[in-house]
Amino acid sequence: MADTATADIETLVFGVDALSHDILSRLPEGTAPTIESLVDGGASGPLESQLPPWTPSAWPTIYTGVNPGKHGIYGFLRFEGYDWDVVNATDIHEYTLWELLSQRGRTSIVVNAPVTHPPPTFDGALIPGYIAPEDPECHPDGLLDEVREAIGEYRLYNKQLSDGATKAERVAGYEDVVGMRGRAFRYLLERETPDMGFVQFQQSDT
Repeated sequence: MADTATADIETLVFGVDALSHDILSRLPEGTAPTIESLVDGGASGPLESQLPPWTPSAWPTIYTGVNPGKHGIYGFLRFEGYDWDVVNATDIHEYTLWELLSQRGRTSIVVNAPVTHPPPTFDGALIPGYIAPEDPECHPDGLLDEVREAIGEYRLYNKQLSDGATKAERVAGYEDVVGMRGRAFRYLLERETPDMGFVQFQQSDT
């Protein structure tokens, strides 16, 4: 799987949302050859999620290393009395992996990790993921424009979700978004040559 973009990274983390060991084991052989090769060539097994097992609380648990009771996000919404809003990165009360690495002189690039908008300041680059706005603030400023200029279109969400869209159009839209993640991640790997890369794919959950 290594190529010129990933060969020099000390740590590479990629997440495929909702693709549990149970689901992967039921897919026909050859459906996901890259993931299958990683499973066959390494150690794998079923893991329990944290509670509650929702995207906005589970992913911060992954990249902070603590449970929701410590990082502070339990679901999609936060409440102040009867008022509510969608959670964002300012609701996370612990340092992220990339912030901890930055404190130790290491660089990171992060693409599409959920609940990372607005991004913190750290040594590296970050394009936020799920529940961020379609044109989110990135780190450093101007990064999203640079990425779009380098790779072409980059979106957070599938634009083929209108009421009249066919199943084939919706699937094609999701495939487009997945491709954008990969192109952006590879571009930033070559631009930054980081110590750690973190990329997440959300469309598998959908």
